[in-house]
Amino acid sequence: MIRIRMTLMLLPVRLLTRKRTLPAYPVWNYLRELFDSTNLHAASEIRSNEVNSRHRVMIVDDSSAYRRVIRHCLERTSNIEVVAEAANGQLAMPLMREFAPGIVILDQEMPVMNGLETLKRIRDQYPHIGVIMFSSHTIEGAQVTLKALEMGALDFVAKPVGTDPVDYIRQQLVPLIQALQVSETTADLNVASVPARPDQAAIVGIGISTGGPVALRELLGNLPGDLTTPILIVQHMPPLFTRQLADTLSGICSLPVFEAQNGQAIGPGVYIAPGGRHMEVRGSERGVQIHIHDGDPELHCRPSVNILFRSLARVYGASAVGIIMTGMGEDGYAGIRELHRANARVYAQSPESCLIFGMPSRPVREGLVQGIGDIKRLATWVAGTGRRAVPKLENQKPCTL
Repeated sequence: MIRIRMTLMLLPVRLLTRKRTLPAYPVWNYLRELFDSTNLHAASEIRSNEVNSRHRVMIVDDSSAYRRVIRHCLERTSNIEVVAEAANGQLAMPLMREFAPGIVILDQEMPVMNGLETLKRIRDQYPHIGVIMFSSHTIEGAQVTLKALEMGALDFVAKPVGTDPVDYIRQQLVPLIQALQVSETTADLNVASVPARPDQAAIVGIGISTGGPVALRELLGNLPGDLTTPILIVQHMPPLFTRQLADTLSGICSLPVFEAQNGQAIGPGVYIAPGGRHMEVRGSERGVQIHIHDGDPELHCRPSVNILFRSLARVYGASAVGIIMTGMGEDGYAGIRELHRANARVYAQSPESCLIFGMPSRPVREGLVQGIGDIKRLATWVAGTGRRAVPKLENQKPCTL
């Protein structure tokens, strides 16, 4: 009897101490589990599984208003739990060991220890923790964001400008957190590992999203400088960020990299769609040009991979190559269907090399791609199917018979 009284006295304490990890059980269910020893192990396992299936998130931002909005958005999602928050990196580091988050939402500009300094410490001490940067919508913010991605941040979300922050954060951040927890293997992918067609491509289109900046650094960095086949890229990014991305990539690869402009003639080099605007190709008497416009978003995406790929199928047909790479959602799928109908080649990034195997997943499973490979293999295929500049021979004398 004394033991039962002590247990009942301690019940509120147990419930409070377990608040961070236990789902909200009715008290009578908890009592039944507590006194039924046969159910004790099963109940513990159920609670453990429910907790493990939730995404543990930590928010690090010096703005209490932003922390409050982010927490509000995330905690309305059943499989996301905000386990801790801090106003700067110095306060955040000790909490990471205590609360063991799986993902950290990290602001760039903070006092005491800023976002890049905090990111470096996280990568050094807790490399298993994923970091999503919460980025300022400025040129400097774009520069810092790309630096953070180089240092190991998984992705970023730009801070809302001129829009409802609650809806914006819910639409941008929640799907990203959920997608980053999903992994996929190639065990059941029925797809060729080597392209079968040796003929040259007239143009290459690339669709990419989450994890793109890092993947593009590796892809473009492995392409030869004498490649003359134009490469057009749709990277899901807001304005300002694509200009910085083009500048960054131009400094590390052998090919010229541009943020595409409306009416630009297509020649050798890499063209990145400007953030927030669609890019497609159009043929005319003056040749093929890039067309930039502000059409409606497709699948909530602007720029849209679908719009680029459809235009490549329409203008270039079988001489086009489409590559679908890491990213969330299904942007690119409809465009790949058009490329497939035009007998163009389509390659996909492999699941194990993708940060998120979302955009390539459906085209691969439906057999719409001719090759699947990691980033280095994709670069090899592009170099192999692309056109190369004819080397100039100095002091070459005409041949006489």
